[in-house]
Amino acid sequence: MNIKLYHTDDLEWGELYWDISKKKTVLQAAWKNAQVVLFGSTVAKPNEFVERERKRPVKTSTNAACTRLVFDDLAVKVLRIPLFIDIYNHFMSDVDRFDECTSYYSTQRAKRKTWKPLWYFLFDIVLSNCFRLPSFFTKDSN
Repeated sequence: MNIKLYHTDDLEWGELYWDISKKKTVLQAAWKNAQVVLFGSTVAKPNEFVERERKRPVKTSTNAACTRLVFDDLAVKVLRIPLFIDIYNHFMSDVDRFDECTSYYSTQRAKRKTWKPLWYFLFDIVLSNCFRLPSFFTKDSN
């Protein structure tokens, strides 16, 4: 958090700082994109990178000055980004889709037992996944 609060202007685009907890179970990382992005992960490895095509930000966007240095005059450029950032960017909308689907048809009801809300939440997950499963086998999947 200190990196984000005090050293944001000192970092170059694409710099990655990381630390693994004393029990070596949680990776804490700070990566500079347009802003410093803080991450915590139990499965990510800090030394895995992937190359992705990224678009240059417009001149009026926030912190465009630091990202425009990387792009020079190119509108699109292939850049190295950490694998865990790429995975997050790819799957972040799935939680929103699940929340949207369960808001329409939810099995949740007021319960006095503590285990029942958890059971109904897991049941909602199963129903949502069963609904979306055929889309993974078609060519028109999202």
